[in-house]
Amino acid sequence: MIEATSPSGRFHIALSEREVFNTCWVCSPTLSDRETGAALFQFNDDNWSLDQARWLDDARVSMTVRKYPGNHRPANLTVTIDCVRFTAQIDGEPDGSLGLLESKLEASLHWIYATPPPAVADQSLLGRLRHFFRDRS
Repeated sequence: MIEATSPSGRFHIALSEREVFNTCWVCSPTLSDRETGAALFQFNDDNWSLDQARWLDDARVSMTVRKYPGNHRPANLTVTIDCVRFTAQIDGEPDGSLGLLESKLEASLHWIYATPPPAVADQSLLGRLRHFFRDRS
């Protein structure tokens, strides 16, 4: 468990690390208020990983997060969380409720390989290969 604490020590981020693939680690964050003991934010899906956290002041933290397996665009997202107002801002968009953060992050990702491909009219091997490489550009 790794921790990152706000300047006053009131808020902190604890990381739960797990190896999901050989030398590939996911560090799932939990943001808590030490005064109340309440967890302010924690991902429901443990495939979200914190790459970087930087405290902007005592109540606001900027976090760079990504989602395993990483086959999406953008590769990571920057979230600014206001621990006092219970709001979150994704990549400079307007503030939103902290309770909607994970669903908004999910909606911000455009999957490259993990989503099922659309139906291919030509089911021959050559047709499927053409379809596969056409969607990569």
